[in-house]
Amino acid sequence: MKISDNATLWAKIGTISNVSFIGKDVLFFGSGCHLIFINLLTNEEHLYMANNYQDGDGISCYVGHRTQNVFAFADTRTFATVFIKSYPTFEEIHRVKDEHSKGYISLAFSDSSSCLVTLADLPNFSLTVWNWRIGEKIASQEGGILMRNQSLKCSFGVPVFFAQLGLDSKMLDIWDVYFCGKKCILTQHNTTIDGECDNFTSVLWTTEGGLFVLDSKGCVYTMLPDHRLEKVIECTQPGNHTTSFTWYKSGIAVSGPNKEIRHYKKSGSWSMDWAMIPPEPPQILISRYDHLVVITEKQNIIAVHVAQNEFKYIKKHESQFNDFCIVFPTGTHMMVLTRNHAINCYKIATGELISTLELTGRASKIVENPKFPYAAVGFESGMVKLISAYSPNKLTKLTQFFLAQHPVESICFNECGTVFVVANLTVGRFFIIEGIPGGEMQIISTFVTNRQIADQMIIVSQDCYRIFMIPVTSSIYVAGNVVLRYCIIKNKSIDIKQYSFEEKNLLWMRIVAVSGSSRDRLFYVIPQDGRTISEVEIKKGEIVAKITQKIVTGHQMTDFYLRLNKTYSLTWGFDGLVIVRGSDFATNIGICLPHHRVHAGVQKAQIEPLAKYIVTLGREGVLACTLLTETQDNSELSQLLETIHKSDDFKLMFSRRTIGFVPKGKYEGKCYLEVQELERIEKERIKCASQRTTLLREFRSIQTEVQTLLTANITGPENEQLSLSEFDMHVQLHTQKATEHKKQRKAMEEYLKQLMEAQNKVSEYMMVTFWDTMLVRATAIKGIFAKFQVLNYVLLPPNTNREVVMEWIRQQRKLEGHLNDMNSFHAWEPIPEQQLIQMLSQPPTLPAKDEHLQVLSALEFDAPELEEPEEDVETKIAFFGSDLARFIEIQDVHYDQNELQTYFQTDLHWIISKSDCYKIKEFFNEKFDKVMTQKVKEMSNIKQKNDRLRYIVSELNYFSEDKISMRIEDPEWKQIENPQLLIDVKDDEVPITPYVSPSEQALLDAKAAEAERIRLLLLADDFRERALMKMMNGVLEVRWEDELKKDVPLPKCMIEKEPENFNEDDLKAVREYEEKVQFLMSERERYKMLLKAEYAKLAHSVRDNIKKFNGKLSDLLYLRLQIDSAVSQESLKINRMKLFQYTRKEMIKKEQEILQKISQNEEIISSLQKLMHTIHDAVTECRNFVDSFQTKDKLLDRSYKKDFQDMSIVVQEQVSKLFRKRPKVNFRSVSSKTMLSELAKCILTNTKPSLGLNHECVEFLKQMESLDTYVGVPAVVDEHTYAVVCKHRRLRIEYEIRLKGAQTELAEAEATSAAFHKTLQQKKEFNVKLYNDVGELRQSLINLVCDDDMQIVLPRGLVEIPMTGSLADFSDAVLVCRKDVEEINRIILEFGDKKIKALQKGMNFHRKILALEWEHKRMRMLIQDLQEKLIDIDGVRLTKEIQFYLKTKDKEKTIPFETEVDMIKASYENTIQDRTDKVNKMKKQIKGIKDHNKQIEKKITDLNVDVCEFNIVRDKELDQKERECIDTRMKTLLKRSKMVQQIQDNHHEILMLQTELELLRLKTFPTLKYKEV
Repeated sequence: MKISDNATLWAKIGTISNVSFIGKDVLFFGSGCHLIFINLLTNEEHLYMANNYQDGDGISCYVGHRTQNVFAFADTRTFATVFIKSYPTFEEIHRVKDEHSKGYISLAFSDSSSCLVTLADLPNFSLTVWNWRIGEKIASQEGGILMRNQSLKCSFGVPVFFAQLGLDSKMLDIWDVYFCGKKCILTQHNTTIDGECDNFTSVLWTTEGGLFVLDSKGCVYTMLPDHRLEKVIECTQPGNHTTSFTWYKSGIAVSGPNKEIRHYKKSGSWSMDWAMIPPEPPQILISRYDHLVVITEKQNIIAVHVAQNEFKYIKKHESQFNDFCIVFPTGTHMMVLTRNHAINCYKIATGELISTLELTGRASKIVENPKFPYAAVGFESGMVKLISAYSPNKLTKLTQFFLAQHPVESICFNECGTVFVVANLTVGRFFIIEGIPGGEMQIISTFVTNRQIADQMIIVSQDCYRIFMIPVTSSIYVAGNVVLRYCIIKNKSIDIKQYSFEEKNLLWMRIVAVSGSSRDRLFYVIPQDGRTISEVEIKKGEIVAKITQKIVTGHQMTDFYLRLNKTYSLTWGFDGLVIVRGSDFATNIGICLPHHRVHAGVQKAQIEPLAKYIVTLGREGVLACTLLTETQDNSELSQLLETIHKSDDFKLMFSRRTIGFVPKGKYEGKCYLEVQELERIEKERIKCASQRTTLLREFRSIQTEVQTLLTANITGPENEQLSLSEFDMHVQLHTQKATEHKKQRKAMEEYLKQLMEAQNKVSEYMMVTFWDTMLVRATAIKGIFAKFQVLNYVLLPPNTNREVVMEWIRQQRKLEGHLNDMNSFHAWEPIPEQQLIQMLSQPPTLPAKDEHLQVLSALEFDAPELEEPEEDVETKIAFFGSDLARFIEIQDVHYDQNELQTYFQTDLHWIISKSDCYKIKEFFNEKFDKVMTQKVKEMSNIKQKNDRLRYIVSELNYFSEDKISMRIEDPEWKQIENPQLLIDVKDDEVPITPYVSPSEQALLDAKAAEAERIRLLLLADDFRERALMKMMNGVLEVRWEDELKKDVPLPKCMIEKEPENFNEDDLKAVREYEEKVQFLMSERERYKMLLKAEYAKLAHSVRDNIKKFNGKLSDLLYLRLQIDSAVSQESLKINRMKLFQYTRKEMIKKEQEILQKISQNEEIISSLQKLMHTIHDAVTECRNFVDSFQTKDKLLDRSYKKDFQDMSIVVQEQVSKLFRKRPKVNFRSVSSKTMLSELAKCILTNTKPSLGLNHECVEFLKQMESLDTYVGVPAVVDEHTYAVVCKHRRLRIEYEIRLKGAQTELAEAEATSAAFHKTLQQKKEFNVKLYNDVGELRQSLINLVCDDDMQIVLPRGLVEIPMTGSLADFSDAVLVCRKDVEEINRIILEFGDKKIKALQKGMNFHRKILALEWEHKRMRMLIQDLQEKLIDIDGVRLTKEIQFYLKTKDKEKTIPFETEVDMIKASYENTIQDRTDKVNKMKKQIKGIKDHNKQIEKKITDLNVDVCEFNIVRDKELDQKERECIDTRMKTLLKRSKMVQQIQDNHHEILMLQTELELLRLKTFPTLKYKEV
């Protein structure tokens, strides 16, 4: 039986990695051995199977043609073949094969030509161009991208370009395909991109000929004419989904990295015009004309309807298959586990999706029941769910079992379907569950093997459950060489037995039970490295499993699977074969090859009960159904199975509730093993509750008694005390615990010792390597009671060879100076060109001794020396570039900044600078050590003075009632000020008390006892101390302050007598006592004053000392900053020179690169010129062919005239009309010479058109056949004549088409010639540009060397240009000598002083003049005033009345005081009365105004109400229109009035003009006066 006899009925692609279009509406995709074609308009679906040599051995890559119903695919054999087939007939057009290519990874059609581009696999990744219409290889070349994950995309127009993209990389090559006659030219271009970008995921060509590339972040790049990529669309959307894009409706549709689809169009710049979010995250986007299709991450296919803003599923729930099973007993449906989260139910005969059930959790396995229509689904969480397919239209969950926390790896049903075993083979945990649907399913038993299991099976007989398994005994493979049998009998123990094989070296992977009564002693096993099935027999009482038979399977590879029932046996494996036999392996029923061996073949296969369909799941993710053509239909068995399925027992069974194991209540969320353990513990607790209470009671009584005995033992006499070990209640346990603790203690001790030893090693290494090697360690001086510090410089010991190196450098500098005396060149000094050429033409020479110069030197020796002005120190430091010379004496071997020109000089200068920097750091450390010494003294002095201050405070508090609370703190040393503290660990720094062993404690106790004994002996011999204490209070000298602390003793009388009993002696004693007390108090006051004065003096001294020291420390900090600045300046100078050298080196390197480019470009130009000669010859050949072909026209005309010259004129006219008739077909889309040649061949031979012709050519041939029929022909033309006309017409049309093909070929060759000529011209222009770049680069190098930078150290105040931090700030700066500036400033100041003095003198003179003028003017005004006053006095006259008034005024008497008071009082009362009247009047006015306001408020309220009612009633639009009308009318009236006014003004002006005209006329022609009669 052949494999091809059993055709695949349907297939579902689980994983879609690529998708393509055929023509306008057909979408196809595939994997393994299958290709699925879907017509998006009619939803018609076709399946292509490639599982043989004729149709293709597997499918590795495929592509469809854009304009024709043609597709191509490459098979997966070692030396692969590319098949070109038509759609939908799947007829083969051609097959092409390259003997040097072992496989293909990508294909691409060219729409505008007959090209098919193939990309080969390892090792060369060569690209080949084929003419697929004739199956001819045109050109081939090795690719430049060496990776397997690649993609090819061809452009749409002419000439042909195709892009080769390395997916998930940044490699993109563009290939040009040019045709010139029979010659094909392939040209490769590498793309470049400026800046950073992510890896590329896709590439596309637009209909306008543009190329776009997409990266993993969703950014889109376009290719410029110079093959550079430029970003045109920036994507800032977050996400991690796969990106894809396609050309859709004159724009770019992009998906990813988020979940939306965005469409961009170009209107000046690219902008997004719409965005849609599909129901599932997109993975692949593809479009063709109006179709936009999305392949989602769940491998569903969705059509996007942008106009309706909707998504339509084309394929759903037909991908990502994990496992499947057939639903018994009928076998007409199957359940498929997809995405580990859903179960789909399909009809086997058609592959139609019936229903879907979503699962919670991650499922890993699904196994069918062989008798009942349900399946068991295993989960990674340890859950098993039973899914019913009794009603396929609606899958339902029967029950579930939460067995363990381990994932379910194996589920096995027995032959009757009433018992199944759930196992985790990795740890060997098994569960046996028994029951049928509609009842309670119980967990019969569970056990664990504690070893990995390769495979297992179950045999059930009454109350005995036998589980056979193969344990893993190999350390490499999951296989074993023994068989274990676990026999479980209800309510009894488990019996375990092991069987070994006769052949010890063989490993077995799988075990399968046989059907029938012998199933408990016969079974089949599958070897690990064989292709046969072994039948094994075991006997009671024996431990050896004997192989009774070996069955040849027919598989071509090892590691296959076996499935067996009463009727059929089914095998499948990695070779992709599925073989069906009878249950006895004697008869062959069918064989098929649904999956390819390259993709690891078949993962699982099943056959339905009627043996008509085989369902397989391949490891490439394809689910396929194969029809066994030679199997006869068994209608009786089918009817019987359907009857069983529809029986009342099944109906009742699946209508009832099935009880599983679902813990609830306090056990909710627990698995079966956990529940069993908790229940066991609970049972034991209940069973032992009373016994536990009794034991606890006895324990408490014993505990109390033991405590009493221990207390008595501790408080009893020592000779009667017992050891604590005597009170141990469990001596054995105590001994055991003590032994364990001793071992743990010893282990911990060893660990700690090793840890300390390792830490000591590390510490010692760090000390030796880093600490001991330092000459000067890091130390800081902190300010006293201040928040700043100064660090010293950490220094390593000086290099012993430093002086040797420096001496070598001195000699090197001397030699260099000696050689440069005659051959020095300063690039910054301007030199005339002729002199420079002359200097360069002379070879380098050593300076020679010149006798004349020696004589002149001798003569000048006695001449008086001319004093040259010495250069200022500040100028030297400024031009030196650093401040090192301010602090140390720099070495004389330093280079000037303008002398550093080479790397060698820079390195020498770097060594010198490091030496100077080391010296300046030593200089600072000397200053630092002096300040540190001073701080030590200051700290000691401050501590002494603080002790004295604390003593003074205590003395003052002793002699004063008001106590002084004052805390005097001593300055403390910090750890950073004493580096030795870093390595010394004090006891107070360790937070844990050190452990003291008993032996060490005994030694310490002995030492303490001896010290105490010595102390007591010394106290016993203290005669001298006691005598001194008794006589002189313990001191040799009596101190005044100690005497002041003693109070005056009271007289005896004041102690023994009352004051009234005192006598004279007593009174005298009392007076003396009072005098002594008063004297003591005065002395104490004097002592306090002295203490206060001393306190103030000491406090002031401490503050001054701290201030002075902190001042010196701040000066040291300033010095540290200055030295840091100097070191940084020196480092900057060195780094600048290194940068200069690096820049020069890079420029030279860049020059070499450009020169290399020039060389390469010139080679390309040379090759292009040679190629142009070849192309010119090919074009000439094509042109000659066209010219020679055109001569055939005359031959055709002669032949035509010869056949019709004897006929009548009428017939010739009709024949001429018929001869000129042509099919009305447009050939614009036919631009291939191959297609035109095929068409001409078909026209001439009148044969069936080949499959390579497009629709226009086929239509043309049909119309030619219709023209050849004798229909509608004039009667004067008979059939014979018409046949001759048709023959000549076909010859003529064949000639015209071949001529058009030749002309097309010529046009193509000329276009190729023009393109390469343009390329050659561009390369020449590029060469000129490179030469210009070299010139500019060399000029830049000269400018870099000549226009040198210098580092100058200047104070900030001397830099008088705006600073921005860039060197460009100094581009136009001028360096002026400071002395010159100071001299100019001095001169300016002198002249300024003179000018100020002159101005002051002139101002004073001007002030005097102004003062005199003012005084003169004032005097003149005063004279004028006096004169006027005199005139007024002279003008006054004294009359009699005035004289009388003056006389009587003196005689009037003064008014009395009382009268004046009364008058004032009356005036005051009148004023009060007036004010009262005014107030009353104002109150009346206010009251009237308030009443008036109330009336107005009431009117306002009424008016507001009226206004609101009016606003409600009125029509605003009408008011607006009325207002507009009024405004319009007013504007019209205003306009009219203006126009009337204008008319009047115009009329008035006309009258005036007429009047003036008459007056002018009168001047010329006077009129005579007349009278009216």
